[in-house]
Amino acid sequence: ISAIGPGAGAGPTASAVLSDVMDIALNRVSKPFGVSVDKLQKHNAMSEAEAQTAYYVRLMVFDKPGVLSAVTNIFKDLSISIESLIQKGRGNDEPVALVMVFHETTDAAVQKALHILADEEAVHEVAVALPVLS
Repeated sequence: ISAIGPGAGAGPTASAVLSDVMDIALNRVSKPFGVSVDKLQKHNAMSEAEAQTAYYVRLMVFDKPGVLSAVTNIFKDLSISIESLIQKGRGNDEPVALVMVFHETTDAAVQKALHILADEEAVHEVAVALPVLS
């Protein structure tokens, strides 16, 4: 049997397919998640806005005194903790990149912060805001 496609690769994929075929042929039945269905517990799904995840954010800001304080105060007010922060270059009158990674927080808090930042005089643009999935 030869199985090729996206995923683990030709060898591992073929092995998994052959294993499934053998289980069916030998009438082997395994329990989903390693436990019987009657022992599974209901789980209330968390909304995407409530889920906690780290975030990567890149802003384009004007490099002048007080900008960093204004930006970080917005995150402080929304209880968003910054794990790391880098501001590169001296832009003179050109915007420079301010890159941050947040500790785990909610999407709702990040979206609210980005909305506030969009109106902040020192922020030229919110360039990128991505959840960090691990």
